[in-house]
Amino acid sequence: MKIPLFKSKDIVLFILLTTIIFSGCSMFILNLDETSNDSTTTASSNENSETTTSLTDSMLIIIEHSLYSSIKSSVDTYIEDLSSEDIDCIIATWTSTDVVELKDLLKSYSGVIESAFLIGDLPAAWYEQTAFNKEETFPTDLYFMDTDSVWSDSDENGYFDYHSDLHIDIYTSRLTGTADEVNFYFNKLHNYRTNSGETPVYDNAFIFKDDDWQDNYKNNYFGLDSIYSSVDYYQTTLNTTRASYENKLTQTGVEYVFQWIHAYPTALFVDEGDNYNLIKTEDIATSSFNANFYNLFDCKAARFTVDNVAESYINQTESCIAIMGSTKAGGVYYPVEFHKAIAAGYSWGEAYKKWYNNIGCEDDSWYLGIVIMGDPTIHPYHATGTNLSKSSRSISDIIPLSKSEKEKLYNKFIDFETSEVLPEEIRATLEKNNITY
Repeated sequence: MKIPLFKSKDIVLFILLTTIIFSGCSMFILNLDETSNDSTTTASSNENSETTTSLTDSMLIIIEHSLYSSIKSSVDTYIEDLSSEDIDCIIATWTSTDVVELKDLLKSYSGVIESAFLIGDLPAAWYEQTAFNKEETFPTDLYFMDTDSVWSDSDENGYFDYHSDLHIDIYTSRLTGTADEVNFYFNKLHNYRTNSGETPVYDNAFIFKDDDWQDNYKNNYFGLDSIYSSVDYYQTTLNTTRASYENKLTQTGVEYVFQWIHAYPTALFVDEGDNYNLIKTEDIATSSFNANFYNLFDCKAARFTVDNVAESYINQTESCIAIMGSTKAGGVYYPVEFHKAIAAGYSWGEAYKKWYNNIGCEDDSWYLGIVIMGDPTIHPYHATGTNLSKSSRSISDIIPLSKSEKEKLYNKFIDFETSEVLPEEIRATLEKNNITY
């Protein structure tokens, strides 16, 4: 099989002479020989092997070059685990800071791969727009996911300000952090995937809807009670406190968390009447939170270009495997398509793709910053269509918000972001990283 390579002086070359076969899974390590004029390279020396003729279930793993040698053993274990699910893997290491070149690499595998996993400090596409009556700039990974999409920067200021209609072809996830943090993540991912017992696995869901959001979809379980036999729902002033949130995540543990909390990248702001009680990234790092998957309706909490809440869950807690969150103001207030896909047995990344192509693509103000973090091929153990309980609020009963209801919802963002609630150290961090508040 011929594997097309994107030519860039910044892709570090490993010449692959043989194909490594793992129980029906082929791993290809791809790079570019700068001295070669050939735009393709042979990925296998075994022309008779059926595993080298197709990459129908395949992922491109792009790893920051300086990180690769320190995490190679963990990546090898990850590849072996994927092999048991018949997922083929292509690995490339990367040093360029050019986001266009990175997209071109993914585009060269369009129709060959289903997903991409970006590991380390890799380029981000930045976008600027007016949303919720404010100018905003933010990173968006959707730039990579529709390989035929057109993006432009009309004023040439370094921020894209236009894109064509988007439809995800290659669902893409990120994993950031130090070598130790990445190795820690892959170790717990391996334990979760193999159900070794070392990474806790739970069978319930938890909805935490803080004070400003209590009247939105009131008492609505977003279909989770049709997926899990047990769903704890905190939505009153009395039980939406920092203490109740922490107690739930430390005392009993949860497979799936859907939380509505005001946030900036480095902290959650839990409304407790006259003040906000903060849960900072360093608090998460020292916590004993036990949750496997998070859907964060928390503004900017997944802004992967800076220290952020989502990364802290992923890299610092014993149980977290994958996250969906936002790099900007907004979040997934209508996750029903996502929940349907998870219940039907789709992976975290596939569910994200289905949600975006059905719902997310319709509204940039809310959704252009929605990203996923962690292994995109993972499946929550207990969120399956065969584990349905009797429900008084089925998925089909839920309808999207009307325009007026959306306005009411985003006005809560404006009220929060224009208030004087930010501690000085949070303001300093935001200013240092050029984040609007």
